[in-house]
Amino acid sequence: MGVSSSASHAEEDAYKFGGVFTLSGPASFLGLFEEAAARLAVEQFMKGDCIVEAIPAQPCEGGGLKIGDKKIPIQWTAYDDKSEAKDAIDDVTRLIEQDGARAVWGPRMNDADLSTARILSRRKIINICSICSSPVMSIGRKYGFDITDTGVIEKHGIGAFINESPEVLKAHNVDPKVFEGRKRTAIIARDELYSVHGTIGWDEEMKRGKKYDFDIKKDVVYYPFGTTDFAPFVAKLAETKPEIVCLTSYVIPDMLAIMKEMTKQDWTGRTVKSCCWAMTFLGLAILPAKLRSKA
Repeated sequence: MGVSSSASHAEEDAYKFGGVFTLSGPASFLGLFEEAAARLAVEQFMKGDCIVEAIPAQPCEGGGLKIGDKKIPIQWTAYDDKSEAKDAIDDVTRLIEQDGARAVWGPRMNDADLSTARILSRRKIINICSICSSPVMSIGRKYGFDITDTGVIEKHGIGAFINESPEVLKAHNVDPKVFEGRKRTAIIARDELYSVHGTIGWDEEMKRGKKYDFDIKKDVVYYPFGTTDFAPFVAKLAETKPEIVCLTSYVIPDMLAIMKEMTKQDWTGRTVKSCCWAMTFLGLAILPAKLRSKA
């Protein structure tokens, strides 16, 4: 955690550290654990219960941050952006102007990051994010730090897993027969930078593993934010004739709506075997039998 060394900050009663997270709504599963982790880190730091294996080694004596010859306690405040960019911007402004925050964690939404970056950079406020994918979080910003995997690593992980040997799959309680006879893969994703990065990771892993086919120029279907009718996008996905589908939406209602639409549409002759695989970073799920090919 960065600390300003100016005399005026050394006179503060507390080092104000705030965060903006999605704590309610369809994407709350992203923000709830992130806020809890940041809050726990502050609590542990204050108690002197830190990760001793940290590289580089971090001083952790408890009691707060050492600024000059004083220890300043950390005061943590978090707000819920409700998955709304406007609320995220308002929350960041509130943290700075009302709460006096010297460091801000988040927001995660790319469409809010540009505005908040201008607010924070001008005031030399430290900005950290672990679920972002916009380069505006860190590029050209002295006080901006993005520790997100950008989506690439995530899809490398899922792609590497399905490319594993039958023995490895069995060891992780996955029946390798599910993948037998399947070759073609495709992606349906929400149109955002994190998903775009994810397709790159998937493409790289499919080429490395050589067990499955994927054409990054043809086998990806993006849908815009706010989509409620997924029928045209699922129909376009069917045209790629996938046997394995990587579902990259990160919002549970979207995931469920897409899979429901797959069961409604006639995929006869477009998929092989008994089902299509839908994969998210939450896990794997077999789509219902209505996707079964009659061929």
